[in-house]
Amino acid sequence: MTAALSSHTFPAPRRMRHRRATAVPDDAPFRPVAALPRDLAGVDGCPAGWVIVRRDGATGAIAASVAADADDLLRQAAGCAVVAIDVPIGVPDAGPRACDVAARRLLGAPRASSVFPCPVRPALAATSYADACARSRAADGRALSRQAFAILDRIRDVDATLRAR
Repeated sequence: MTAALSSHTFPAPRRMRHRRATAVPDDAPFRPVAALPRDLAGVDGCPAGWVIVRRDGATGAIAASVAADADDLLRQAAGCAVVAIDVPIGVPDAGPRACDVAARRLLGAPRASSVFPCPVRPALAATSYADACARSRAADGRALSRQAFAILDRIRDVDATLRAR
């Protein structure tokens, strides 16, 4: 199911600066998304699977669709220069991912907590929160967060699809 949301080209976002000087240097190059001449897709989990919002690089048109699983998601997003999926990709066997540690360090308090730890690979086989915590503790010495468990099915779907390719 694809529904055109708008053919309106949105104005470039205002350039915003984080209070911490390390977040975005003043001389960093800035290219607003509206000026990018390529197709982009943003993806998030939804009750039916995945919701995909795609921007046509040639026209600026925005369209939304729903994919039943990650295979369908990748078929629908084929041709996009960027596909941003709101789940951790690259599940570690143990330990934190370097990108998560760096993101928390960059964001600092209080936003660092919005980057929650990615589950470790053994937790993907869990069938309950207690099982996921036990598998995570055995592999990594720490339990799985409730946030990570809530999206474990989505993480498992993307991980299995990408590993099969």
